[in-house]
Amino acid sequence: MKLVSVPDGLGDDDDRNDLSKLYDGLQNSMPKALEKLIEDMNLKGDSRISFIVADLFMAWTLDVGSKFGIKGAIFWPSSAAIFALLWSLPSLIDDGTMDSDGKNHVMLFI
Repeated sequence: MKLVSVPDGLGDDDDRNDLSKLYDGLQNSMPKALEKLIEDMNLKGDSRISFIVADLFMAWTLDVGSKFGIKGAIFWPSSAAIFALLWSLPSLIDDGTMDSDGKNHVMLFI
């Protein structure tokens, strides 16, 4: 396993605590940077990437990998209950259990 970094798209003086700015920077720069990293590593041949494991919030990495025929898997280090809740949100909104803004309904999560 080899760990490498890719740029986050923000400048040296940018506030990385501004989540909106950080998210935009990541979405605009990381896919291109990852694609270049894979190209560079695979061209050299000694450290070819054979599989990608990505956090759920970086699932786009599998799209980049698929351009090169690289398979991958998604994982989410949060609990299964949180994943199930987020996965179910569209259904909760569709069936009226919850408003799209999350208001007007009382929900209990245990």
